[in-house]
Amino acid sequence: MADEEQCIFCHIANGKIPTKKVYEDDQVVAVLDINPGVEGHVLVLTKKHVVVMPQMDDVLVGHVGMVAKQLSQAIIRAFKCEGTSVFVANGASAGQRAPHFMLHVMPRKEKDGVALQPSVVRLDEKSMGALYSKLVPSVAKAFGKEPPKPEAKKEPKDDKLQTTNHTLPTDTGQEPTAKGQKPTANGQQPKSKLDAIMDLLTGGK
Repeated sequence: MADEEQCIFCHIANGKIPTKKVYEDDQVVAVLDINPGVEGHVLVLTKKHVVVMPQMDDVLVGHVGMVAKQLSQAIIRAFKCEGTSVFVANGASAGQRAPHFMLHVMPRKEKDGVALQPSVVRLDEKSMGALYSKLVPSVAKAFGKEPPKPEAKKEPKDDKLQTTNHTLPTDTGQEPTAKGQKPTANGQQPKSKLDAIMDLLTGGK
């Protein structure tokens, strides 16, 4: 309750501070951003005080998505723009500047100067495999599913490669650990700081 009383965006969402409101229902309000990235930039704010998306229940997340879809269509019609950028910043490192969840809907035109395009980075197969091995178990946990078993490694077919003096690693059925990390006694990777934060926000689900 104390957080809600001090949160300026809770006051905006619940009508205690005047804004240019473009949409409202019992769960969210959409307002024009007073410091827009581009003219017509709209913020969708939840009336319930949540800081980041993982704190929201599935019903509210679905409702916010529906509102974003309708607002995106309305913005394209109103401003005759070529598209929209719809995004959420979760955490300060991602660009979140306020302790209240908000979804951004921005009208876009070619060469409008909005810097939302990430740089292109090419990864080799080994790096992709390491990222995949780290991400897939976490995704499975988030959706309440069992992570897929690691694929058995195949010997190279190139006749020039000699494998007689090399021993291929056996498939233990465990996910590979990240560099510098040791598995715990039950074969699981130790939790990182990010895992601990996500468990705190999601109740350890």
